[in-house]
Amino acid sequence: MNTIYLISTDFLKQNTPLNDNVADYLLNSAIRDAQTINLQQTMGTKLYRKVLDLVENGTITDEINAKYKYLLDEYIQPMLLQWSVVYALPHLRYKAMNIGVVSQSSDSSNPVDFKELQYLIEDARHKGEYYSTMLTEYLWQNHKDFPEYFDNKAIDEKRPQIHQYTCGVVLSDLYPDEFHYNDFPIYYNR
Repeated sequence: MNTIYLISTDFLKQNTPLNDNVADYLLNSAIRDAQTINLQQTMGTKLYRKVLDLVENGTITDEINAKYKYLLDEYIQPMLLQWSVVYALPHLRYKAMNIGVVSQSSDSSNPVDFKELQYLIEDARHKGEYYSTMLTEYLWQNHKDFPEYFDNKAIDEKRPQIHQYTCGVVLSDLYPDEFHYNDFPIYYNR
């Protein structure tokens, strides 16, 4: 099965702090994870597959698909950039070898310590959560343009996740009793 990438490794390197000499196979793995985990979780399986199909078939640029192209350019790609960095950073510093997990270094540079690496990952994660929220809000406001957004009914299809930020605080009383964000399609307006 061919993997369809919604951003290229070159696009990732040009728009993030990742250096041009980072191996593409490491970045492709990170992009694939960002798409499969975060993008599918944010958009739901049907809309996710629709965008992948449009890109694979080369019809994303057709006039009839202009809304999907706008979604890809303005919301999906910025989100994927940040989540790809989150997934790439740990594997740039640490490698699994026959002898175990090792930390790599070079003569001309000093690798960051674990605490600094955690900071960089969290920084990219916060940006990824922000862009995921922007995508969610755009889809909620324009759900009529994307009928696949709420059409995830099969057992193997993920419904879109409404809340993008993760924290250790329970916010169960945030919404009124009649609002159940897992019961799609319900449109909540404040």
